[in-house]
Amino acid sequence: MVYPVVIEGERVVLREWVDDDLAAFLETMGDDEVLRHVPLAVVDEAGAARRLDQVLDRAVTEPRSTYNLAIVARGHDAPCGTISLILESPEHHRCEIGFALAKRVWGRGYATEAVGLMLHFGFDHMAARRIWAVCTPENPASAAVLARNGLRHEGTLRSDLLIDGRWRDSEMWAVLSPPGDPADR
Repeated sequence: MVYPVVIEGERVVLREWVDDDLAAFLETMGDDEVLRHVPLAVVDEAGAARRLDQVLDRAVTEPRSTYNLAIVARGHDAPCGTISLILESPEHHRCEIGFALAKRVWGRGYATEAVGLMLHFGFDHMAARRIWAVCTPENPASAAVLARNGLRHEGTLRSDLLIDGRWRDSEMWAVLSPPGDPADR
């Protein structure tokens, strides 16, 4: 049986997306400035509804390998962003993390806290050995979020992502599970 995930932090809560979150989901997935550095197409309301349905379907798939959670600022009901952790290689205990925030909350530290919470979840509950992320060189804000959470820059993947019909480089970042974590066993 699949149980809903709720991860509580000091200023944000990560929780499962629900049907009633469509407007908040569209705020992030429908904004070309938010997705400028992300290899996802900007969507209209119908496209956001389809994409949200995919997120909801993955949340009840067993065994679960994808956690796409809503980022909710404490004291608010509506999400202000999204964060995902994907078990990309079960054999190698490797996960990919990604995130996007609505413009109205940029610069408030929510992404930094959400990434930290999701890293702990990946190491503690998914037995990840390695969690990695990529961001474009033109996205120093995301690179700073990753660095603040202990991810290390490992290099540049040239012409790695096709975004808006243009090949873009990816900066590869990663963190390994701390010694003594379940992933080391």
